[in-house]
Amino acid sequence: MAGARVTKGLVTIALTAACAALLYRIGLHMTRAASLSFDDLTLHFMGVFAAIFALILMAVVWEEPTQR
Repeated sequence: MAGARVTKGLVTIALTAACAALLYRIGLHMTRAASLSFDDLTLHFMGVFAAIFALILMAVVWEEPTQR
């Protein structure tokens, strides 16, 4: 069961890092430090929402076994 916990932790870290990186790029665009096209900006927002949805879905579906 330790392997499943490690896998869940790594997936959580990867999705959180993806959200942070995409939000950072969106922030750079908003401060005009970087220029993104409308299509790129749309894909960044979709990526953030997809990663957040995956984190929520993983928390709901991937339950830890209870010890009695």
